[in-house]
Amino acid sequence: MQYNMCRRKNVWKILGLSFFLPFLYSCMDNSYDLSKEIDLTVSVGGDNLSLPIGNTEKIYLRKFIKVEDSELLDTLSSGEYLLTKSDVINSSAIEVNNFTVAEETIDMSVFTICEPDVNVPDDFVTDYTQTGIDVEHEYVFEAQVPAELIKMYEVDVQGGPMKVTVSLEIEGSKEAASSIDLSGLILYFPSFVTMKAQAGVDVTANTYSFSGEELNISNSSFKKDFYIDQFNFRDRPEGALIAAADNSVKTTSMVRMMGEVTVKGVHPARITEDIVLRPVLTFAATDIASVKGQVDPVISIDPTTVGLGDLPDFLEDDDVRMDLSNPILLLDITNPVDMPISLSAMLKGEKSGAVIAGSSVTVGDANGKTPLLIAANGKTQIALSRLGMGGPAGSINIKVEDLNNLIETIPENIKIEMTAKALQTSEHTILLGNNYMVMANYRVDLPLAFGKDLTIVYRDTLDDWKEDIEDYEIKRMLITADVNNIVPLSMTIEGTAIDANGNDLAGITVEVPQEVKACNADGSASVTPIVVTLIETQAQAMKQLDGLHIRIVAKSSETIEGKPLRSDQYLEFKNMKATVPGGLIIDMND
Repeated sequence: MQYNMCRRKNVWKILGLSFFLPFLYSCMDNSYDLSKEIDLTVSVGGDNLSLPIGNTEKIYLRKFIKVEDSELLDTLSSGEYLLTKSDVINSSAIEVNNFTVAEETIDMSVFTICEPDVNVPDDFVTDYTQTGIDVEHEYVFEAQVPAELIKMYEVDVQGGPMKVTVSLEIEGSKEAASSIDLSGLILYFPSFVTMKAQAGVDVTANTYSFSGEELNISNSSFKKDFYIDQFNFRDRPEGALIAAADNSVKTTSMVRMMGEVTVKGVHPARITEDIVLRPVLTFAATDIASVKGQVDPVISIDPTTVGLGDLPDFLEDDDVRMDLSNPILLLDITNPVDMPISLSAMLKGEKSGAVIAGSSVTVGDANGKTPLLIAANGKTQIALSRLGMGGPAGSINIKVEDLNNLIETIPENIKIEMTAKALQTSEHTILLGNNYMVMANYRVDLPLAFGKDLTIVYRDTLDDWKEDIEDYEIKRMLITADVNNIVPLSMTIEGTAIDANGNDLAGITVEVPQEVKACNADGSASVTPIVVTLIETQAQAMKQLDGLHIRIVAKSSETIEGKPLRSDQYLEFKNMKATVPGGLIIDMND
């Protein structure tokens, strides 16, 4: 008789507690002795065998939603659950090639500085000053530039300043004089060049004064080097230098020489032809180092795939529908270029190699949405979210109302296809020939706080019952309980009987008509009375019962919309009772 009583206690554990949800099955405290709750003196049989099972301890979500079971699942310090995934986005190179300004030689008009005079003796010597000198010539700045250069305000020379060599060559009866005092001459450089400071150069007026310079006739010519640091086109009457359709640029400015010279030790009677000076300026060819203006480089970003393959079990069912109150996609962009960038993107959910219908979400001004602006010379963090809030401190929050479409049907992958362009609302400074790398990272944060249309599914299997119940004949069994729930999800429970091979077992129906109510709107526990019924519809089917496939469908609702799942939320089963209508028949033959 002792043997049979022990078997009875085990039956109630199996049919009562083990049945009741994965919460009870996996989270019961094994030290809890149910025998203390059962009156073992009750007779077996009668019209209604009913035994109290007792209460469970609080069954916390952390007991069966475990972060270690998925690389994507994590908890915040508050205990709130979230799915998170981060990685790098394929970087993009920005490069604008160098260009060269061609050499330009200006052979200016000669000017007479001394004429013959036959009315003086052969040995007559004098100094002669030639005033009113004014000659000029056009300097042409011309180059083929990269297609990315739209407009140039300032152009810096590469590898040091650009050399300009000024020569004054003496022609005519130069043997009739001893020297030429150049102190009264002034050279005016092109208006759009910035000269390097050196003796005699006025960098503000863009001139050189020949003060103190004297040309000895025996040298035949005067030669001096000057240096250009920069070409500055801001003050041109036409404004900035703009590339033509063939990517050429061209502009001109006059080079001018004005003033007077004094010819010393002149023998006028010995002059057979006018003594003249020929100014020649040679602007050396030079490579350009950097441009300040407006640049439109190609910014190509390869598509990035965010893999979501390691989902928690309760999100893998085909019936799962995610409705998160505020999913967030963080984009960290490091832009090393002195050029703001506008970013746009197409986000698509993919499953089984195909795009999920209705999952595509577009962002950015190229798609007619709020611009995603990336600052020049620094790092920008953009937080795309359903509510337009919740990004980290310092991030730019962008509201994307349809962002949940991307994950409503849980994708295996999220494809991020981005395009970018340089904003032309400000000046850019770019080093030519330099390879700039625009670096980017993403982080997907999906806090498990739900909107009203969420559906998640939890599946489990309860088995190994057959050995404990095959000696009993049970036609119908009811398990009742009051469920206290502070989880912000309502739950419906479906069960399918299985045999010892794990196959569905015909002849037994499992009915759980009641829906477990979600927590109250204030987060306090709701109370739901439920009845679980097992009915044998084919003879001897109960003897083949080895367990149940359990499917729990949890849904959100408008009343508790936006409340997060937390590891400290729980279910609690009170006043549990098992009833066998018609009594329990025990086969005592074994």
